[in-house]
Amino acid sequence: MLFRNYQINIADQSNLSLLYCFILLTLLTTFICYKNYRVFLIIIILFIIFLRLTNQPLATTFTALNVGQGDSFLFQTKNNETVMVDTGGKVVQTKIKDNHNIAKYHIIPTLKSRGISKIDHLILTHPHNDHIGEFPYLAQNIRIKNLYLYIKSYSIEQIKTIHTTCSIYHIKVIDVSETNKIQLKEAKISFLNAFIDSNEDKNAQSIISLIEYKNYKLLLMGDAIEENENLLLKKYHLPLIDVLKVGHHGSKTSSSKHLLEIIQPKISIISSGKNNTFHLPNNETIDKLEKINSHIYNTQTDGDITLNLDNQLISSFNKS
Repeated sequence: MLFRNYQINIADQSNLSLLYCFILLTLLTTFICYKNYRVFLIIIILFIIFLRLTNQPLATTFTALNVGQGDSFLFQTKNNETVMVDTGGKVVQTKIKDNHNIAKYHIIPTLKSRGISKIDHLILTHPHNDHIGEFPYLAQNIRIKNLYLYIKSYSIEQIKTIHTTCSIYHIKVIDVSETNKIQLKEAKISFLNAFIDSNEDKNAQSIISLIEYKNYKLLLMGDAIEENENLLLKKYHLPLIDVLKVGHHGSKTSSSKHLLEIIQPKISIISSGKNNTFHLPNNETIDKLEKINSHIYNTQTDGDITLNLDNQLISSFNKS
């Protein structure tokens, strides 16, 4: 538990970087054998500096993680600030223990491959298991500093469980009804209040986030429904959007024609699982996105989708 807060993950290295590491380690071994401790110390310092530099992200990126029929997104800045929106998760039957394979075999390895040892800000959009199910495992296995919730949308029992987990792992719980943004060094994440508390559908209480970085704007809709979109348009003067995280996995209950015509997203990302029982994304939603000439990506066909926000939204994919 103690060392969990001090772990350092080393990002995947290029062949050239690995060669430099090998040379430095060879020199270290040589000088320690000859008891040349001064040079040994200098090489140790150079080695630490090298690891520090190669472990720093080269660009600010936004990634849709392929978590099947669920949501999980990662925003990582060049300053190594990390924001995760939702964790993915499977709907499990009562009394059957969740094996947390999504976090165990995909999310955690992905974070480690990028040199990520902590999550500065974790946003859980609403209390459906396909969005929050992997939270307990992530909390146990990686440092999470701040957790953002719309507390009104959770049951008393759910909040008790979340607070217990956060107490154990020293995670600060923040209610988005009491704050309206996360300020990063070069980016801002705003929480747009379009909650409909009177609706028993928890999707209608999703956290909607607007990420602003340089000239780019990314709108993350959670599982918000059309009624949320209408309220959103009444309350806010929305800008043109570069990247839209399509609401509710591409369901026809979200992504209204009115919203899409106003925000005109250049890129639309859908998070959905292969052969999902809901047959998402819905063809009506795809048609609406195509009519506004939005470039559509879908995790069920593209795998992990990463957009480089420092290089004209150039995309890369990982289908493994």
